[in-house]
Amino acid sequence: MSESNQHKPSDFRQMSEDLLKKMDAFFHEKPSNNLLNTMDHFFQKANLPGRMPVDRKETDKEWIVTAELPGVEKDQIQLQLTGNQIRIAVDDDQETERYDESNKYYQKERRREKRERTISVPYQVDKATAKARLHHGVLEIRGPKEHPKNEQIDIL
Repeated sequence: MSESNQHKPSDFRQMSEDLLKKMDAFFHEKPSNNLLNTMDHFFQKANLPGRMPVDRKETDKEWIVTAELPGVEKDQIQLQLTGNQIRIAVDDDQETERYDESNKYYQKERRREKRERTISVPYQVDKATAKARLHHGVLEIRGPKEHPKNEQIDIL
């Protein structure tokens, strides 16, 4: 084999370094950087159907979970408690009907949206002590911080 057809190891290393530099420049320099940031921002902030923004916080005595549910009525919400988890399910079933007699126009629309979210809190959730209320499209669930009791198990 002639020497001109053989590639030296340094040639491959140089080619791979050039390729990596070009890829790095593509993702970290403008305008692609702006494009990627714009796409990230769009998907993070989009008000997509089924989206349920939730906040969790604690005070000295209780934990508080709030969920934004604009336009949702109390009877459309189902709360389920399991251990330290709260499942919020919403079944939003809407129907609108319009009729304009002067233009002989009739329109009827139906929309059904189901969404749910499960939130973990660092404490056991007790149905007897947890409280929930819906006020102006914000669901607030509160409960006392109940630390599990340390119990000893006898060895047989």
